[in-house]
Amino acid sequence: MLATVGVTLKLRAADNVRDRGGGAGKRFGKNGTDDATSASVGAVIAAGADAKLQHVYMGGAAERAGLAAGDVLIALDGLRVSGSSLEAMLEHRRAGETLAIHAFRRDELFTTAFTLGAAPLDTCWLTQDEDVAAETAARPTAWLGPA
Repeated sequence: MLATVGVTLKLRAADNVRDRGGGAGKRFGKNGTDDATSASVGAVIAAGADAKLQHVYMGGAAERAGLAAGDVLIALDGLRVSGSSLEAMLEHRRAGETLAIHAFRRDELFTTAFTLGAAPLDTCWLTQDEDVAAETAARPTAWLGPA
């Protein structure tokens, strides 16, 4: 449907939890494709100082590692982790890497191996096609009016 007005929908992995799309993003490659090696923990981290898992996605990396909602991550590969530092610690990691996770479940400390999953392509933006017929190029203006 978008092609009839000379527009293409593009998908990419979110740059961070505040990313709402609307552009190519930081990880969008020069070759026009998303960086498919971007990593995901497969969980939502609750707002706050602790890296507390608010929601664990079914089939995601966190669930495969045995983590559950309510668990509090305290160390990632031996380095202390907080709610604010987790994103930065994972920024240069790639899908498929295995990390050691130390976490608390209720008051019990446990350690597990954690293999990062691929970040989902869940953020989008629209681009205007450059090489389209004159009739196709005129449709958005006819629909929306002149800019």
